[in-house]
Amino acid sequence: MTVHSRETAIACVKEGGAILLDYHHKLENLQVHTKGRSDYVTEADFAVQEALIRLIRSRHPDHDILAEEGAERPRQNTTRWILDPLDGTTNFIHGFPVYCVSIALAVRGKVEQAVIYDPSPDELLQKVWDGQRICSAEALRLYSLPLEELGALADRRRQLAKAKAYDGR
Repeated sequence: MTVHSRETAIACVKEGGAILLDYHHKLENLQVHTKGRSDYVTEADFAVQEALIRLIRSRHPDHDILAEEGAERPRQNTTRWILDPLDGTTNFIHGFPVYCVSIALAVRGKVEQAVIYDPSPDELLQKVWDGQRICSAEALRLYSLPLEELGALADRRRQLAKAKAYDGR
């Protein structure tokens, strides 16, 4: 894992977050499609995913990319980026500001880094498996958590958002 790949991951989620905030301010015109029962995809998902792929390809042209919306086909490389351009699409389309951009980097099938960025409160969650904590020059809250805790935190935030949306709060 290089500093360059860490910088790429942070740049990706920050760029994706900026795109989501832009779309969040114009939700009334957002195009939404259904992938399945209660499973949505928006033009914001695709815009973020395209931006992340473009940025990764410009810095790491030999790396594979596995993206939620399926634009890239993995080439069975040993280094693979895993993208979720908009985690929390249902919250997003209802204007509830609990959503994030998620990215991970796996080397030889083992995730070495995961970064989750929630643009509304400007919160970045990160886990680097070599034990180093990366600090940004920007005023971000930065956490170093085990992958299971990052997943559990994201799950709790989604559950809270669903409960609030259901209760009409």
